[in-house]
Amino acid sequence: MFYRLNVVELNLPALRERREDILPLAGSFIAEFTKGKARFSSSVADCLTRYAWPGNVRELRNAMERAALLSLGELIMPEHLPAKVRSAGESSPAAEPADAQLLGEIERQAIVQALRKHEFNRTETAKALGISRRALIYKLQRFRELGYEVDPVK
Repeated sequence: MFYRLNVVELNLPALRERREDILPLAGSFIAEFTKGKARFSSSVADCLTRYAWPGNVRELRNAMERAALLSLGELIMPEHLPAKVRSAGESSPAAEPADAQLLGEIERQAIVQALRKHEFNRTETAKALGISRRALIYKLQRFRELGYEVDPVK
């Protein structure tokens, strides 16, 4: 009988080997269990993608069913996940100060470049960067406090 059923063989890698499928599958399961009413917090998405899922899709489905029941169908938080899934998200490596400084410098350079491109028009620059004008002003103030020159050369 095995050889009658074994016409087409499908090899599907484990869920831990196809991490890009975890969030879409989890979202599909949550939508099924909550009738589309629940959504994930960003920290839940982190936990789900960092966990190894040794039980594959069945374990993911069970975790999403548990989360749907505990969350009462609203926002799924890390405390709604099983402890072992939750702990996978907590063990995330903290950003090193050097990385934070590099990111800050990249942000500053992008803002200065956008300011020059828009002739130091803050409203147009903020629109181009996809942030509010107020956020741009706060960032410019922070750069000045750190000793960077961000205003046009006079």
